[in-house]
Amino acid sequence: MRKRILVLGMLAVCIPAFADIQAYTMPGTAVSGNQAWTGTLGMDFQVNQEIKVTELGVFVNAGTNVPQIPLTVELFSLPSGNAVSGGGPIAFAQDSLPGTLSQSTWLFQTVASPIFLLPGDYTIAAWGYGAAEENGNTGFHNIPASGLNDGGGLITFIGSSRYGDPGSTGFPTIIDGSPANRYYAGNFQFVGVPEPSFYALAVTSLLAFAALARRFAKP
Repeated sequence: MRKRILVLGMLAVCIPAFADIQAYTMPGTAVSGNQAWTGTLGMDFQVNQEIKVTELGVFVNAGTNVPQIPLTVELFSLPSGNAVSGGGPIAFAQDSLPGTLSQSTWLFQTVASPIFLLPGDYTIAAWGYGAAEENGNTGFHNIPASGLNDGGGLITFIGSSRYGDPGSTGFPTIIDGSPANRYYAGNFQFVGVPEPSFYALAVTSLLAFAALARRFAKP
């Protein structure tokens, strides 16, 4: 019994709980869109330590909960603008609930397979917005900027936002003004990927606790 308790206790210490982190969050209350831009909208971020992206999402107007027109989200590498392998595009169908609703105005879909992003620069881009489903733009009409969650330094929100010409899809090439979270458009959820040193420490600690458990088990 003591051995079991010791081993379970060690597992609890050594194996952290990796909860999904939502990169862009609502600033307290749900926000309604204020811009009918039909081109791609993107926001840049830097990965400081390898992360695993588990879900991709889009902004929908507060109170509607479902997109009124089809929306699409995708991840791209910077500065190349190449699509990230496995990073989309993910489509959100019109007038349906194609994903999990978060904070009243974000819809997320789980990616088909986890997307591992190595240290480097990326952008999360979304398109399909318009008069029937407005995006948010903090550059005018005084709407509050989204909250930012860097996962304790796993990522950094960098530079300015970016956009594509009206009607464009895919990678947005035109740099817009700051802040880095200027738009309500694309979003993603992620978790940190433990470094090899973590596993080495966990194994060493488990072996030490196993030896201690054997000692306690002796009559």
